[in-house]
Amino acid sequence: MEKISPEKFFRYRSCGSFDIDPTGKLVAFVTNISGAPDLWTIPSSGGWPTQITYNGEIVSHVSFSPRGDVIAYQKDTQGDEQHYIRLITPSGENDEVAVKYDGAQTHFAGWDEKGDGFYVCSNQRNVAAIDVGYFELKSRKVTWLVQDDQQNALQCILPDKRLVIAHFISNDNLPLFVFNPKTGKKKEITPAKGVPCFSGSVSFSKNDKRLYFVTDAGGDVPGIATMNPDGSDFRFVLQGRWEIDNLTLSHDGRIGYYSENRAGRFRPRAYDLARGREVPFSVGKLLATGLTFITGLSPRIDKSDRKMAMVLNTCDSPPSIFVMDLKSKKKALARVTFNDPVGVPKSIFKSPELVSFKARDGIKVDGFFWTPADESLKPPYKTILWFHGGPQAQEIDGYNSWHSFFNSQGYAVFAPNFRGSTGYGRDFNLRIVKDWGGECYYDCKAGMEMLIERGLSRRDRIAAVGGSYGGYMVLRAITHDPDYYRCAVEYFGPANLFSFIETVPPSWRDAAIELVGDPALDKEMLEERSPALHTGRIKAPLLVIQGAKDWRVAKAESEQMVAKMKQSKKHVEYLCIEDAGHGFHRTEQKILVMQRTVDFLEKYME
Repeated sequence: MEKISPEKFFRYRSCGSFDIDPTGKLVAFVTNISGAPDLWTIPSSGGWPTQITYNGEIVSHVSFSPRGDVIAYQKDTQGDEQHYIRLITPSGENDEVAVKYDGAQTHFAGWDEKGDGFYVCSNQRNVAAIDVGYFELKSRKVTWLVQDDQQNALQCILPDKRLVIAHFISNDNLPLFVFNPKTGKKKEITPAKGVPCFSGSVSFSKNDKRLYFVTDAGGDVPGIATMNPDGSDFRFVLQGRWEIDNLTLSHDGRIGYYSENRAGRFRPRAYDLARGREVPFSVGKLLATGLTFITGLSPRIDKSDRKMAMVLNTCDSPPSIFVMDLKSKKKALARVTFNDPVGVPKSIFKSPELVSFKARDGIKVDGFFWTPADESLKPPYKTILWFHGGPQAQEIDGYNSWHSFFNSQGYAVFAPNFRGSTGYGRDFNLRIVKDWGGECYYDCKAGMEMLIERGLSRRDRIAAVGGSYGGYMVLRAITHDPDYYRCAVEYFGPANLFSFIETVPPSWRDAAIELVGDPALDKEMLEERSPALHTGRIKAPLLVIQGAKDWRVAKAESEQMVAKMKQSKKHVEYLCIEDAGHGFHRTEQKILVMQRTVDFLEKYME
């Protein structure tokens, strides 16, 4: 089977943040058709897309005003994540800066009900805190409402303009508060005060005047809960075996749309909140091909609750926009954008096998295993052990251009959802806390050993590959288990946990100490778990790729690892991409990174 070049493989059209206008006639969305993530529009009935921004930078958080006459969106510069907010008309005119503070992160946080202005969250006053303000369109000024030492995340706006706010303490601890702009006071409404819990996707229902949200308060698995805005009468509406994500309410507040996470396989669902029962919500024949919501992207609904826009994907088709007519008898679903790679055979893209195995301490762990696209290749396969990022994130069964490209080059890919991953309940998720590179690494090795025992992989042809936390796991793997890996590729991962904690964004510092460890109290553990301090153990050739503008994991982490490797006279190659941040978003960046990666793998995995 002829190998496909990165040039052809990665010139597909991605689909990122999106919104549908109040009339349901127009969809605005982010795509890289131009080579970089810019803002485009397309009729909800389908047609030819129109590019309306030409920033050449990363655009995100697209939102129509309630009047539909203007679109708010975020952008940064070369992936530095110093976001600011711009406004543009749907026709592409009057593209202008609305809120920008140099050296600060400023996020769009939602329009007011009439569209007279919108809310913002920013650390412009204090880099270690997040304030909440209101931007009035007429005056073009921000009035700051919430200014304290907390990291405030605006969840929803009540009809009387009180704000429901979450305090970000950690990924698993987000207590809820109601802020009254008239009095300047906050009242905690967390379901179980003083007990850490996750609460998100908070919405106010016009139907029964209650809040609905996703939470794991009082349980291990997140479900849909409800309570009054003052925090009284808390109860679960829907809670079961599987985690629930991305709750979106209809405008009348009667129906809740959400995704159900079945071990990394997401399914769209709907629930009648008014009647307390499931609502048929089928995506027809497409469901049989593994159609799934994109995690982190909730559906968008027009003002009349007729048209719903969603980003869906399958294992063999990239994220695309679909629009459903919610009021038609059959709830007709139409595909609006078509993003498939051109000239790449569909046979390349396979649904992975969901494998389950026992960790060394006996707990059950899942993972996904993709076999090479060339079916003439027989096991045992050359295998990439892929460590996902986060670490509190999840490998899912959906379109994955990176894994599919590796498959097209003759490699199998094993991607385990090691302890600390989301999707398996709160207890499993918290097992990563202050155990970076510990039992989670042994979970991954146990999965590899299972594949070897099944004859699917071979012990002398395993490559460790991953980015961000996954990059850290790559470095941990080759220092802790030097004889197990033939080679390794690491993207923008922490190398020294001491310097990593010191250089994370100030607003993340406390959460990082809680998650990773305290440099003073956990010194011995952090020393043992810091790969840059143990480069003398490494035997595998290593390729390191880093974005110069990375705001999350400083470039100095990669440079430190490379310098230590050279001092230890180990084989290391380094590529720093000057216009990239934490991740590679431009088409040309992806092509460059994957070409260097496969060239490196081909050299050392043969």
